[in-house]
Amino acid sequence: MPKDIQTEQQSVSWDPSDIPASLNRTREYVECEATKAMKWYWATKRWKAWWSRFLRAMAILLSTAAGIIPIAVAIRTGKEATPTGLWVSLLLGLAAGVIGFDHFFGFSSGWMRYVITATGIQNALEEFRMDWSVLSAHLSTPPTNDQVLAMVDRAKTFRITVSNMVLDETKAWAAEFQSNMTQLEKDVRASFEQQRAKAEQDMKAHNVFGRPGAIELKVTNALACDGHKFTVVLDGTKPPRPAETVEGSTDWSSSTVPPGQYKLIVSALRGGKKVQASKIVKVDPDAIASVEMALPELPTTAP
Repeated sequence: MPKDIQTEQQSVSWDPSDIPASLNRTREYVECEATKAMKWYWATKRWKAWWSRFLRAMAILLSTAAGIIPIAVAIRTGKEATPTGLWVSLLLGLAAGVIGFDHFFGFSSGWMRYVITATGIQNALEEFRMDWSVLSAHLSTPPTNDQVLAMVDRAKTFRITVSNMVLDETKAWAAEFQSNMTQLEKDVRASFEQQRAKAEQDMKAHNVFGRPGAIELKVTNALACDGHKFTVVLDGTKPPRPAETVEGSTDWSSSTVPPGQYKLIVSALRGGKKVQASKIVKVDPDAIASVEMALPELPTTAP
């Protein structure tokens, strides 16, 4: 990569006794500085152009691959629904990262700025040369003070124009870099806050999920059973819970039940015969699952 643009340290010498030579040195100085800046921009834009083309090509290839992979896998396997979503997300994420890399380091934007600045300097240089030729054609021998001042002023204007072009390009680079840094800080902060919120939410969900629930059961016709009692089995617990018998009540409850899905089995004796009913119960963390059941009636026999 070329070094930064450096101007000549010595000022243009002026010899009042040799006006033509002094004017020629002034012309050579401003043309040399303009040519130096123009060549710097043309040379430096090459590596920016290379990186810009490379990164943009990578982004195109990655995004294209993300669109082709599901189709290719579907054709090969003969199935429309294939597990390629993660690969597609990965490729699209890489494509976005490549574009972001280009944007942050300003390869494409810098390439455009350098081309525009170099072209502007080249146009200004050609215009200066033509104006200088016109002014030189009107020089008298010896040249008058007004003629000399007009040529020096034209050289001054041209030199300032080139310097302003370089300054404007530098300001544009600085503004873009500062904007990119600010945006990067915002993105990093937003990503951090998002990850922290997600972690807190996951932690809260984990804590809530770990809390036990409870079951409240009402057997509507329990008092019609023999001995006014029934037996409850909560199937699906680990370790298995023993059966519980309720006497003289229609209600049964159990606290500290881990969240999950269970099967409630209620049995009793009616007329000396065993009757049974069951129901699937879902227990949510830190919640009460209310269940109502009725034991089946005994079939009646004809007299």
